[in-house]
Amino acid sequence: MENSGIILVDKPRGITSRKVVDLFQNKLGIKKIGHAGTLDPLASGLLILLVNKATRLSGVFSSTDKIYEFTLCFGVQTDTDDLEGTVINRKRIQEPEKNYIVNTLSKFLGNIEQIPPKYSAVKYQGQRAYKLARKGIEISLKPRKVYIYNIIITNWNWPRVTLIARVSSGTYVRSLIRDIGEVTGYGATAHSICRQAIGNNFVNQAIDINQQKILYQNPENCLSHLAAVNINDINMDNNKIKLNQYFNNEFIKINDSNKYHIARRQNDDFYKIIFSGEKL
Repeated sequence: MENSGIILVDKPRGITSRKVVDLFQNKLGIKKIGHAGTLDPLASGLLILLVNKATRLSGVFSSTDKIYEFTLCFGVQTDTDDLEGTVINRKRIQEPEKNYIVNTLSKFLGNIEQIPPKYSAVKYQGQRAYKLARKGIEISLKPRKVYIYNIIITNWNWPRVTLIARVSSGTYVRSLIRDIGEVTGYGATAHSICRQAIGNNFVNQAIDINQQKILYQNPENCLSHLAAVNINDINMDNNKIKLNQYFNNEFIKINDSNKYHIARRQNDDFYKIIFSGEKL
């Protein structure tokens, strides 16, 4: 019987998310394995690996809110928005009052628009932006709407300041750092980024990439952040699910007596089951 499930991995800084997938693919001897949201090579932290049937859940986690802890370096700007890039501007900044930075951060709460970094996996006319940037091709990426729930200062060592933020899916932390730098007038780039959580899954639950014993998580636990309905609260219509109450959610969990089902919105009225599992 094939193994299906979820593995929470603590990705170290300096390797790609794809490299982590390849590593576990070789360890497990399983072909069907992927991750549920890329981390930059510079970034560390929680990477969710999905094995076999659980790969159907990729969209659930990629559309889920994330928590990041990150350190930005004021007074430096680079072409990649992190310290891996070429410095395009550098200036010495006198240490400001902490309240000035706190007030600046408050301007980024709620709905905001941000432009992804030029060196990112966003597609531009069918090609990855970072590939075009490496060729020296100038492109104009469109801004995207994201939501910032909170930003808190956790460490102050000027010109480096560490923050923790809960953000919506699609948020680029490097863009957030770049924009904070622009609003202060100091300029800023990412010194380090660590993804602390995806939904209710935290990095302290994750295994090291070198750990020999592979720990599978029960998918139901990993999906506890989803809105849930009872099987009696739905109607089936030609294999499509219609809810008796409206949910503004792309994914929902449906609880049956012995099973649970994950369903994805097809349109305003119907959902379709994409994954089923045994209840705990």
